[in-house]
Amino acid sequence: MCSKSSSGHYESTCLSGEDVLTVAVDAKLTRNQYNIIRLTARDKFPSYKVIQEEKKKCYPSKEHIKATNTLVCSTLPSLLDHTICRLIIAQRTVIDSIPAKDLHKLRMYTKWEFDGSSGHSSYKQVFHGIEASDSAASITSIVLIRIVLGEKVVWQNPAPSFTNDLIVEVPKPGFGNSNDGNIARRFFKEAEVSAEIKKLDLTLIKRLHNILIPVASGHKINVEKFTKYCQDTAR
Repeated sequence: MCSKSSSGHYESTCLSGEDVLTVAVDAKLTRNQYNIIRLTARDKFPSYKVIQEEKKKCYPSKEHIKATNTLVCSTLPSLLDHTICRLIIAQRTVIDSIPAKDLHKLRMYTKWEFDGSSGHSSYKQVFHGIEASDSAASITSIVLIRIVLGEKVVWQNPAPSFTNDLIVEVPKPGFGNSNDGNIARRFFKEAEVSAEIKKLDLTLIKRLHNILIPVASGHKINVEKFTKYCQDTAR
């Protein structure tokens, strides 16, 4: 988004992707909260899509991620490499001030962190051949503490006891939080994937979605056209 100056020229005043992601993370803004703030300063804050794209750059590469019914993990070397690369980008001004001959002397301190929780709602997930439950979850993570050059601290984690957990599922604001509702929304949103997994016709899934939308909308609909659409779908 750009603002127009008095001279008639457009001048970009938007925050960069990195800056706006920093604001959103530090302030713990939800998508809805961010969009409300953006309404007051569209020339400063880009669309939420920019944040989503910037977040993707912070994730490890897909080829280094392993996912099963009960586990999601990333290889340690790739995770460390990606983390330090992102940190260098964020601290490029500081890194650029270090003489090239001293870069190999940089030392990174990290720690392992373990956390877990229980009492979660059990989703309609069937685990085959193993004893498992989604009512409890645990996480093992690696946390950066600091980067030093000799006795000098180049970078210090301001909150080493805090990690950004992986959020698997977040209900949309105002759309309820039932398991059935979340599953249904995701089923239709990712129609191609659902069709492949369930071995269903993709067109049928999309037409069923089109039928459910007006039914739940609360708006007046053309009954004759709607009936014909439903009958055509049934055939």
